[in-house]
Amino acid sequence: MNRKDAQKILKQQYLGIRGAALYALQLPLWLAIPVNLIRGKLLGVATAAVAIGLLCYAAALTRQHFQSRRNNYIKTGSDHADVDNRPYALAFTALAAATTAFSVRPGIAFALISALLAAAGYYLGYIHDSRPEDAYQAPPRHIPDHLNATLRDMLSGGFEAVETLEKYTVRLQSLASEANIAAQMARVTAQARSIIAHIGKEPERIRAARSFLVVHLHELRRIAAAYLADIGNPDHGRQQIRFHNLLADSEHSFTAQHLQLTNQQQEQLDTQIQVLRDQLKTGNQP
Repeated sequence: MNRKDAQKILKQQYLGIRGAALYALQLPLWLAIPVNLIRGKLLGVATAAVAIGLLCYAAALTRQHFQSRRNNYIKTGSDHADVDNRPYALAFTALAAATTAFSVRPGIAFALISALLAAAGYYLGYIHDSRPEDAYQAPPRHIPDHLNATLRDMLSGGFEAVETLEKYTVRLQSLASEANIAAQMARVTAQARSIIAHIGKEPERIRAARSFLVVHLHELRRIAAAYLADIGNPDHGRQQIRFHNLLADSEHSFTAQHLQLTNQQQEQLDTQIQVLRDQLKTGNQP
């Protein structure tokens, strides 16, 4: 995993908790309520309560946005929110700042400046440079031109399935609870790429790996998609155990597949060497 991928995963891990800082900003306001009560300043109590309410609503809207983005990214790979209410949250934050400033120092200018500063802070913290992540960039596909159309289609389908599984792996890496599954997925996809690289130039090897390319990879992709869609459901723990077992079986199966293809290649090489030896013996006879 390169540095850019690690940064993307780290960002996705914290998307769900963004907006919590707006709750921390309320601490002075909560402290102001008992102080104003002791001093008998009911207007100060009311102002602090209104500002707390506005900031709570702004924080809820902000967290809703980022949690929606995070959930959509994990389940569908699309980094977007169902509804973007951040402009409303910005307005509520600015209004809370203006209300608080006016209660501390009555004056339109001071309240307006405070509102603008709060709006700018919210914009820089939660809206500016908050664009969706770049699309997944798959490694280049190596499909030899000398293969016929059927074999090229088989290889292309295998590459497509592996690339999809790699996308799913990146999504799972953004969830701490799916770390083990993500690690398994990474190993399985690496094995799959290794097998495709091994068979990619020889038509006979591709034909021998037809079930792997046409059936196994595509079925694993289908099951992985269903698993990601199940994340967040109450019974997800059972699905996690089943998927873990499936990935373990796939890992062993892919290892055996690779060894089988390697052994077949070695047997062919041994046969060719034996034929060459026989030819040399025949040529040396008087």
